[in-house]
Amino acid sequence: MKVDHELLWEQFQQGCTIRLLCPHKHVDSIHSLLSLLEHEWGCMVGANAYLTPSNLSQGFAPHYDDIEAFCLQLEGSKHWRVYAP
Repeated sequence: MKVDHELLWEQFQQGCTIRLLCPHKHVDSIHSLLSLLEHEWGCMVGANAYLTPSNLSQGFAPHYDDIEAFCLQLEGSKHWRVYAP
């Protein structure tokens, strides 16, 4: 899929989160990391990547996942709220 880069960054500047589905299909180092995690954890592993503006915005409204999720934050700071099941 082609992306209109100007529109993408315009919406990012307005507070929208950029979501990259399956980055491991395009970045070998992410693919390698997922392979290591699959070997270590003994299950299939997938990935998404998110870039959220630093203007106190959030990527998603509060929600729950029906899968086991592992979050790795690479940069910046964020207040994470985790609720009881």
